[in-house]
Amino acid sequence: MLNKATELNFDTYGIQVIEGDFMKLVCFQTFTKIKFIFVVDNNTSMNDCELIYRKIYDIYSDYVSKNPFYEVI
Repeated sequence: MLNKATELNFDTYGIQVIEGDFMKLVCFQTFTKIKFIFVVDNNTSMNDCELIYRKIYDIYSDYVSKNPFYEVI
């Protein structure tokens, strides 16, 4: 059960981190407004989450740039 929310900055980026008793919900938003949401345990640092995010975003952007069916809108 969630007991507290932290870093609720709705002005620019929306929710960034919500912490519960046993887990964190971490949201990263790209410049193209794509959001990656991670559910991690409380022991995971934000630096570790950012490293995971960067690796996943590299894989995603590589896939999109090489996909012949992708259409730029």
